[in-house]
Amino acid sequence: MTRIHSTNSVLMAGALVAATGAHADWTASHSYDQVKDENRCVAESDRLRIHDGYRETELYLRVDKDSVLVVTDSHIDTRVADGGISVDGAAPMPPDEVYRDQNAFFRKHAAKLIQQFESGRRAEVRLRFWPTWPTQGRKTATFSLRGFRKAFARLPGC
Repeated sequence: MTRIHSTNSVLMAGALVAATGAHADWTASHSYDQVKDENRCVAESDRLRIHDGYRETELYLRVDKDSVLVVTDSHIDTRVADGGISVDGAAPMPPDEVYRDQNAFFRKHAAKLIQQFESGRRAEVRLRFWPTWPTQGRKTATFSLRGFRKAFARLPGC
């Protein structure tokens, strides 16, 4: 009987989280930023796993007040310039550079991306990975922007 009771409690707690919207897809945390070589507050998306053409790879977004970074375990192919981030179907913004072969760095258009993240519903990341001979094509990961505004607002005091 205790088992049934605990299962019901778990189901009721899950329903409460769903009803209140307590789950967020973004968090604000103090962590090491490899691009800027410092510990600081950043907003991070949930981690997704996508197939890069050869294997599963982890992918997530990291945002601070002046940059957006797509972090992945795979090497990003920059030979074809069709990658970027698109928010709610808007024209994609290409990365400014690829850092250490595995991170797409957005600085020039970061303010516009962050503004779109704050009012948007989803961000679509489009990348190609290598070595991809023969090419495996562009891969897409879609991130929910639910909770981004709240996580981003916490950055100054994180």
